[in-house]
Amino acid sequence: AAAQASPSAATECASNAAMGPCVAKAKAMLASQQYRQAADYLERACIRGAREACDELWPILLEPGYGLRDGARFYSVFEASCRAGAMGSCQDGALVASGASGAQSTSAYKDYGRVRVFGDPGCAQNRMEACYGLLMLYSNTD
Repeated sequence: AAAQASPSAATECASNAAMGPCVAKAKAMLASQQYRQAADYLERACIRGAREACDELWPILLEPGYGLRDGARFYSVFEASCRAGAMGSCQDGALVASGASGAQSTSAYKDYGRVRVFGDPGCAQNRMEACYGLLMLYSNTD
C-alpha cells in the first residue's frame, strides 16, 4: 500500500474556501509554539488576501521571539498579498519598509527601496498608514 502523504499547508490551504480552517490550524500551531509550521499555513492564507493570516504572520517573521527573523520572506509574502489587492498588506509593508511600523523589532527591516511597492497601491486606496509610509520615504534625508 502506498504511504499516505501527511497534510501540509500546500494541500490544506490550496483554495480560497480553505482559508478559515487554514488560519485556525495555524493558530493551534502557534499555541503549541510550532512557529515555522504555523508560518507556512499563514503564508498561504496571507498571499490569498486573508487579513487575519497576515496579522498573525508578520510578527512571526519579524519579531525575535519566534526564531525566524526572515525579512525577505516577509517582503515576498506581503508584496504578493498587496498585489492581490489586500490593502492591509500594502499598509503593513509600507510601514515596515519606511521604518514607521512603531515596532522596535522591525527597524532592522527598513528598506526605502520597497516603500513605493506597498505605499503607492495602499495610498491610492486611501489607506493612511500606506500614505504615511510614503511620507516617511519622501521626507527621508538619509
